[in-house]
Order: sequence, then structure tokens, then C-alpha cells
Amino acid sequence: MPFSHIPKNPGDLIKSEDWNDALDAIADLFSKFNDATGHTHSGSGEGGPPITETGIADNAISNAKIQDGTITTAKVAPGSFARDIGIAIMPSVSNGATIPPPAGFTPQECIFFATAKFVSNGGQLTWSYNINVDATGKVTIGASNVGVVAVGMAMAKKGGW
Repeated sequence: MPFSHIPKNPGDLIKSEDWNDALDAIADLFSKFNDATGHTHSGSGEGGPPITETGIADNAISNAKIQDGTITTAKVAPGSFARDIGIAIMPSVSNGATIPPPAGFTPQECIFFATAKFVSNGGQLTWSYNINVDATGKVTIGASNVGVVAVGMAMAKKGGW
């Protein structure tokens, strides 16, 4: 039963029911400000008014309070989330080929890698090869008495590494 204040005069007796109702009302009021019992700002019922963005201090909301799926990529600042990272894989690269940057990135935002995928020495006893990739993604395969096919990868980050 909600508490309703009935003014008392000096010298009036305070009944235990009045005292208990007052304390219950105080306990109920404090529970409304305890986030564990459901204090809300829904703007309806006994909830407080909705809080505007100017009413939320920087760093006031922790990850634990953010529900899964509530923040979309469009709402994340550029440079602060994984959408600004890309990977492109070129499964077969020959000498002189260029590893392309991931879609939406420039070569200047990439780090390029290349390694041997297939090496054929044709039964030769001595053979050697090296694989290099420059800052533009161009692959150079040097081989002596051997056929080499490489695999290449470009890792990109908006703004560069």
C-alpha cells in the first residue's frame, strides 16, 4: 500500500502503523535509486525522465551496460573499430604480380607478405629461391633451377600502420 502523508499536530500520538508506513515509503524511495532493483529513466510510471546525451558524462557507460547488438558499424567513429582493418589474400602469385589491397584501402595503408606455396626443383641437386614483396605489393621471385609459385597477403589499417 503506498504511503500517503497525513500531517500530525504537536502532541499527537504516532501509531506503529504510521511509523511502519513511513519507513516502508522511505525504503521504497531508496530502492528506486538502486540500479540493482530497476531504477529506470523510461519516462513512464514511477521511472525518471529519459536522459539526453548531454546528461551522460564521458566514460560513464561501461561495456557491461551495453547490450549485444545495440551499436552498429555506422555509429562507430572511424579509426576506432575493426571495420577499419582489412585483409586480402591472393592464393597464387607469380613473379612480377602485385598483391591488391583489401577493398576500400590504399597500398600505403597496407603491409604486404608473400611466401612460397609451391616449389618444383625438377630433380635438381642444387637449387635456391627467394621471395620479396615491396611496399606497393609487387612480388619478386628469384629462383635458380626451380619453379616457385607464392601466396600473398595484404593487411590494411585505415590511416596506415
